[in-house]
Amino acid sequence: MIHSADEVLQLLKSRDAAVRLRAVRMCDRLAEPDRTRLLCIALKDRSSYFAADAALRLATAAEPFAVEAALERFKFLMADGLKRDPGCYIRAHLAVLLGNNRCLEAVPILREGLRVVQVENYMDTAGPLRGNCAMALASIPFGDPVLDLTFLLFFRGSTSYEQSFFDDSSKTVAVKALLHLGQSQSSLAIYAKLCDGAERNNGLLADCMSALMELKHPRAAELLSRFLTAEEASLAASAAVYLVAAMEDEYLPTILTLIDKLHGDLLNGLILALASSRSPRASQALEQLRSTGSDEVQGFITNLPSRHDFVE
Repeated sequence: MIHSADEVLQLLKSRDAAVRLRAVRMCDRLAEPDRTRLLCIALKDRSSYFAADAALRLATAAEPFAVEAALERFKFLMADGLKRDPGCYIRAHLAVLLGNNRCLEAVPILREGLRVVQVENYMDTAGPLRGNCAMALASIPFGDPVLDLTFLLFFRGSTSYEQSFFDDSSKTVAVKALLHLGQSQSSLAIYAKLCDGAERNNGLLADCMSALMELKHPRAAELLSRFLTAEEASLAASAAVYLVAAMEDEYLPTILTLIDKLHGDLLNGLILALASSRSPRASQALEQLRSTGSDEVQGFITNLPSRHDFVE
């Protein structure tokens, strides 16, 4: 049964939570601009759960006039996030909407969003909010977003309490946002994070290596090569894989000495990288390892997929 916009509006005013939730979801059956208009009303629902549902629907598709309502609501929620937006769901979705619409007026409040750490039940729930604010800032044409994204890349919380629960996922999104910008300054920020001795998230550091190579900075390979001798095996292996993939053959001798220090998945990943490389020197190195490598190396080589199974 299709309801009119006026009928849905009356349902949104119901005291029955189940009715209001159904009304929020019924908005998707309405034509624009009624759909967006009613979802903007639902953003102010006294239940943060229903408001978050409305924000999600607006983030995926909304008329331009929703931007003003989204910005106003974002600012309101930021004034007392723990009480007004538990879980940070509403603001996280609204940040996507503001970024998709390239809302220049939202830049100051999105910058504030990068600094939110909201600890609930011993867990930082603001990771997705910070990440979505980062991607929004990277999408909005203004001044120099690299500074803001660099801040997030190094941010660990403002207090020791926040740092104890900080959600690292937002840093990974900061790397993606810097990569989206594709600026030379982005390479500097990412390399600085690679040199951050306090960083213990090796997955994040591997993402930084991948991004640095993708940005094609003229010194990217040289910078990554410094990690081939890293004490942390996973970092050295990540650097080796990205250098092999980029066919930076001058580093092959060092990479081959690294093979003797790797085991298990790290070793298998590097063997796969050599096998899938288009570099003749990498192929030669693999053939040499086929006869001279350790039993573990030869076992991985024997179990390699057929050449045609690799994506060309």
